[in-house]
Amino acid sequence: MDFCNIHVKSVDELWSIIKKEILYNLFDDCFGNNLFDHTYGGEDVDIENVISAFEEFANDGILVLCRNQESSSIVGFSAALPLKKQPDVWNASQNYLADALHYWYHSELGVSQNYRRKGLANLMTSSQITMIPSNRIIVRARIDNIATIKLHEKHGFTLLRDAQEQDVKQWVPVKRKATGKIMADERVFLTLHKK
Repeated sequence: MDFCNIHVKSVDELWSIIKKEILYNLFDDCFGNNLFDHTYGGEDVDIENVISAFEEFANDGILVLCRNQESSSIVGFSAALPLKKQPDVWNASQNYLADALHYWYHSELGVSQNYRRKGLANLMTSSQITMIPSNRIIVRARIDNIATIKLHEKHGFTLLRDAQEQDVKQWVPVKRKATGKIMADERVFLTLHKK
């Protein structure tokens, strides 16, 4: 299979490439499942929140869509915003970053379940790092999402640590798809200083 990355530069371009319902279904396919363990139960996100977030990525950040060239379907996405535009991440991390105002937040990275283990997350991450106009990037990952942590470490990211060399962590409330309950996930931060 042949895949290509599409750098989406506007909301109009986004909706000319993919329909809102299809994007929501892709997002749900990426994050609305059990992901790492059966206790997770997937994220329950409504279509309006997904549409709003992706429009913000297209307008104010960097949005990359991954297309399967054979079927022309979008099978993955990667998105980044200036860190200041993501208040919960900004609030949790700014005190540990010497130049927080210069950071960009690698906010989303998702690959459809049917296309995983084909190097697409690696392809999109590499593309995203190159496009981000800052040499400072931060990403947040569930502490048990070893695949995402290792992927970012492969690209030079390191765990963000406090003055006592402890990992900087954040508890993030997430509504579970399986139960409808809001539960907190423990997340860690990784940073990259591009050369």
